[in-house]
Amino acid sequence: MKNLFKVLLFITLIGGLISACTPTMAQTIFVTNAVEFQAALDSATKAPVNSITLVNEVKGTFSSNMKWKNTSRNLEISGGTINGSLTRTTPKDMSEAVNGSDNFYRYSVNIHDVMFTGAGSNGLSLNCMYSPIIYNCQFEYKDTGLVGTFALNALVMQNRFTNCKMVAACFKSGVGTISGAGLSTSASNNCRFIGNRIFNANGAEAGLAIIACSGVYVGDHISEGGTPNYHIKQDGQNNTTSWLTTYERLHIESKALIASIFYKERQGFLKCSNPFFQYSSVMFDIQSYAGAIQVTIDQLPYIPSGSTMTSTGNVRWSFTNLYPNLDITDVKYWKGGVFPAVVVQTKIINTGIETKQLINGQIKN
Repeated sequence: MKNLFKVLLFITLIGGLISACTPTMAQTIFVTNAVEFQAALDSATKAPVNSITLVNEVKGTFSSNMKWKNTSRNLEISGGTINGSLTRTTPKDMSEAVNGSDNFYRYSVNIHDVMFTGAGSNGLSLNCMYSPIIYNCQFEYKDTGLVGTFALNALVMQNRFTNCKMVAACFKSGVGTISGAGLSTSASNNCRFIGNRIFNANGAEAGLAIIACSGVYVGDHISEGGTPNYHIKQDGQNNTTSWLTTYERLHIESKALIASIFYKERQGFLKCSNPFFQYSSVMFDIQSYAGAIQVTIDQLPYIPSGSTMTSTGNVRWSFTNLYPNLDITDVKYWKGGVFPAVVVQTKIINTGIETKQLINGQIKN
């Protein structure tokens, strides 16, 4: 009986040690240094882990396939500072990305309250992920702060981007990154960029870049600081499935070297509501690769002196609820004095609703 008790006690002690070293139940791992952080990421792909909390700054280049073993297949990462980069590794091809029982889209992340810093690298790179959430993080002095490649339905909210050398944040397709990816099969569609503040570096390519994506929403957006080439640069790269974009409540507080908003698509609709431009610039540069682009600018309150707009190709402009003292049919608002083919404006004046149509440079009643 005594020997049996000893055996049972030994088994219990060994079981306790194994439980202490291996996360058999989903848990939080607290990390204090770079080695612990990479080990925690590796552990979360082998055993149930719900969250990783950074207690201190960790410095290095961190990566994971992010195929988490918890039941939700979603990992929370929070706290502390990553001085370097965190990257989801790239699937070997589109089949691994979206097909089969263990495809990349079955897993996601919720990253919040993390500082990404340190020059010379991207901050956070998410390759092939559905519905990642990036909330209340800071990205400082990175080459590019955040890169979402084939990151559908991403929610990026209430983050701060400061002095990123190339681009603060970028959503793009998997073309050139994932083997076999096409523009229409690997786009970061329906990504949402809400309540973020970008303090631009002088000479950066863009504050926000959107490449070959449809259904993008940008709202409550502040872009200020230095002078980038563009505050928002959207290029559909002639994608036949890129159609819809919505911008709302944009506050553009610094000059752009080329244009505040650049938008080039094959076809589709851009709706921009409540934009405010504080300094003189080319406010909108809208271009069509092939088909018709219909642009609706709603509630434009102010145009800084010397500011213009321009378009190339089959672009049709509609200005709705225009502030009463503005008249978009004035040639001074069009770069080089060149009108687009179609401009329609409506505004409420003291006698009611006034509508003007400008067709091929001529007012049409």
